[in-house]
Amino acid sequence: LYVELGRVRDVYLFRENVMTQKVHVFLADRYELVVGDNFQLFFRGVVQAVNPYNYHIRIETPKGIVRPRYYEWTPGSEDVGSYPLTLQVLDHNGNLLGQDQTTLVVKAAAAPKQDVNILCIGDSLTAGGIWPAEAYRRLAATGGTPAGHGFGKIHFVGTKTKTVNGLTVGFEGSGGWTWDSYLGKNSPFYDSNTGKISFKSYCQKNGIADIDVLCVMLTWNNQSIPSNTYQNLDGGHFADARQLLDLLHSEYPNAKVRLMGLQMPCQNGGLGASFGAGNPMSDTYGMLVSAMHYNEALERLSNLPQYRDFVQYVDVAAQFDTDYNMPDKSRPANNRTDVTEVLGSDGLHPSTSGYYQIADAIYRALCHDILTYFS
Repeated sequence: LYVELGRVRDVYLFRENVMTQKVHVFLADRYELVVGDNFQLFFRGVVQAVNPYNYHIRIETPKGIVRPRYYEWTPGSEDVGSYPLTLQVLDHNGNLLGQDQTTLVVKAAAAPKQDVNILCIGDSLTAGGIWPAEAYRRLAATGGTPAGHGFGKIHFVGTKTKTVNGLTVGFEGSGGWTWDSYLGKNSPFYDSNTGKISFKSYCQKNGIADIDVLCVMLTWNNQSIPSNTYQNLDGGHFADARQLLDLLHSEYPNAKVRLMGLQMPCQNGGLGASFGAGNPMSDTYGMLVSAMHYNEALERLSNLPQYRDFVQYVDVAAQFDTDYNMPDKSRPANNRTDVTEVLGSDGLHPSTSGYYQIADAIYRALCHDILTYFS
């Protein structure tokens, strides 16, 4: 009788835990889609779970297709407009564990009627210039896959350059940098004559007419606290971010800013390969949690009254397939077998295809900005 009662009690407690379990979901306020461009929203980037595929993920929206790992839609010209989307996470009994809502906003890409100077800044994920170059190609070049629009009057500016198919793209990116780095003496924006940071001085020194759009992807550096759900907008990275945003707005009050969130880190051994067991950043799931909450804080920052008129958040994580677009290598599954398994070889730096997905996310945002402000 004691054993049977214990089993009944265990079952009861199990049911209670299941019923009270919650799964955090973060969808950005809006996702910007472009006519003719295939948009994919990856569940790994928006559902805070060790394995989101163990749950029933239900999408409610009038358009598109739901796949096992993501939602996708290629809107047509007839689809220009706004569409609600709800993502629900349920257990196998249909209990709702978490949900969030967003709006899919569809616009058709259009060429700007005036020159648009776009400055992309970041850390090591930007230093190679891959995502700025691919975003520029999609906007300003022709051909390729996906085919470029061939728009004129678009200029990616910066002191660092990358040339692709004869197209020279400018940007600013340095490995290991954070928001604070762009406020220091090594910053490209530092004016040695005044001892201060100045975007205007930077532009004058480098023959740049002005800055119309600033795209920022920062920062994986100093994200060293696993499962960090508390992000103070008045301190740390965000205090530095606000200082840089305030300075840009004071010097270029018409400039727009795109705050690009972090992509989800490798969930297949890449963080361990990069940092080793003794580093907090080797905590695979913990760093995913920290990245997701950092991204939420970036969006909260962009929605503050003093920023919402010129700053918008871009949710890179939702548009990035961390399951397949991080570097990996095949290796023996154990010391005594010829069977191989594929494991991540870098925790934070994407493969080329991953950088292209980052480019796709900012391309969509820039298409909307061009249509809204420059056409």
